[in-house]
Amino acid sequence: MTGTSLDPLSPHDQDSPARPGPGTNLKIIAVGLGALAAALAQTLIIPVLPTLTTDLHTTTGNAQWLLTSTLLVAAVSVPVLGRLADMFGRRLVLLISLGGLAVGSAIDALTSDFGVMLIGRAVAGLSAAAIPLGISLLAIVLPEQRRGSATALVSAMLGIGSALGLPLAGLIGDNADYHILYWIGAGGAVISGVLIFALVSEPPASHERRIDWAGIVLLTTGLACLVPAISQGSTWGWSSARVISLFAVAVVALAALTAAESRVSNPLIDMSALRRPAIALTNIAAMFVGFALFASFTGTSSYVQAPAATGYGFGSSVLTAGLCLLPSGVLMLLLAPVAARIINNWGPRAS
Repeated sequence: MTGTSLDPLSPHDQDSPARPGPGTNLKIIAVGLGALAAALAQTLIIPVLPTLTTDLHTTTGNAQWLLTSTLLVAAVSVPVLGRLADMFGRRLVLLISLGGLAVGSAIDALTSDFGVMLIGRAVAGLSAAAIPLGISLLAIVLPEQRRGSATALVSAMLGIGSALGLPLAGLIGDNADYHILYWIGAGGAVISGVLIFALVSEPPASHERRIDWAGIVLLTTGLACLVPAISQGSTWGWSSARVISLFAVAVVALAALTAAESRVSNPLIDMSALRRPAIALTNIAAMFVGFALFASFTGTSSYVQAPAATGYGFGSSVLTAGLCLLPSGVLMLLLAPVAARIINNWGPRAS
């Protein structure tokens, strides 16, 4: 998100910097729970896709859109909601993001119609912004000495939720109705939203309220074409007219976005900042780390479940595949405070 100059909160609104009170921990728990619920929403349905294909009377390719729709909305919502948070308030937009998860998950929990469930999954994609919004909010309302550990913990929720989501989904998918998975997402979002509303104050927002509609349209168009082209390329054929057309429109839209944002006084994406070597290299590194993280989750799950006849798989159950990912989630939780201490002592680049 773009940075804004914010006034410090009054002593009434934050714990004493010298001695963080119990309210500090409650704020971290409230935001962390929302981040965990958002991360779980990304992976909970992966193990039950075969069941969804049968129950919803659709094809395997169509069922994949229950994942793709969420990723597509997530890709657009993170920068857009981040910019709106700068203008209208971090807590408010974080609550909207969690509200999207609650509403979308409730829609999915109450239906067995593919079209309706697809809409619910798309609405739930708004929750992808909960993690960066939560980090940004805590960076302002917490005492300085607690910000590093809080940031590390909320960031770790992405990996923890992904690692825990597969075994949980496997356990429920094997023994109960898969609709329970959606109720878990809705419940987590509601509880987190109530706690954030009750415990976390709204920091001052920017006085600049001009929305970059051109940037939003171009970004949405570019990502709306790029994400399906990448996710469905192997199904539709990488050389098919549909995939090539999507890639072409995505390139044109994103190129136009780059040109347009350089001329706007209040851009959705600050292109001048992105061109700075430190920021550019950090974003590139984050992209590769994110790719490696999700590839390890999905790759491990597929590898463990692949039949022995393939020559490399173990032919294990969904639950077993999920349990193979559990140690990584536990270590992410345990090492979050260690990472925070390293950052405090030697800086984020060293860590």
